[in-house]
Amino acid sequence: ECFDTRKFSWLLDAVTHANTQVNQRALVGIAFALLFHPTRLSLYPELTARLSLLNEDGSFGKQLNRIYIELLRSQETEKIDKKMREEIIPEMMRNVNIMRNMKFGFEENPEENDLNPDWEKAFESSGLGDKIREMNELQLEGADVYMSTFAQLKTYPFFKEPYNWFYPFDMHHS
Repeated sequence: ECFDTRKFSWLLDAVTHANTQVNQRALVGIAFALLFHPTRLSLYPELTARLSLLNEDGSFGKQLNRIYIELLRSQETEKIDKKMREEIIPEMMRNVNIMRNMKFGFEENPEENDLNPDWEKAFESSGLGDKIREMNELQLEGADVYMSTFAQLKTYPFFKEPYNWFYPFDMHHS
């Protein structure tokens, strides 16, 4: 991993390319080069000048910022996966008996949107409500909370058939 001025210059050319796939890949390459070699750029004033020129309208800096935010979010995926496997899913499994005795309303009128008060009591008394709220907060922050659970589910025979991946949820399919 050496900083190569010619490659970096090529990325600066490619980031202005008309093809979105090309310019976005170049942008990610620039982001990684700046991340791995933060002090090198100051040694090359011509590259610094080109970067400044790209960021005259401020959009280049915003795009780099967006990439860095996505990189930070992707680092959280392992922590979220661990939390799901070690805390949230085991808590849900411990409370499965509470869920068995409840009516979920699937067999009732599907147009009804009423909340079941028994659910609320059961969730709050078991601590399950806190875990579900925590999972919801992570999801609202943009975290990929379903990656860890789906990674395990995709080994089931149902998902071995490609057409099954595209089924929308329907009570008749379950």
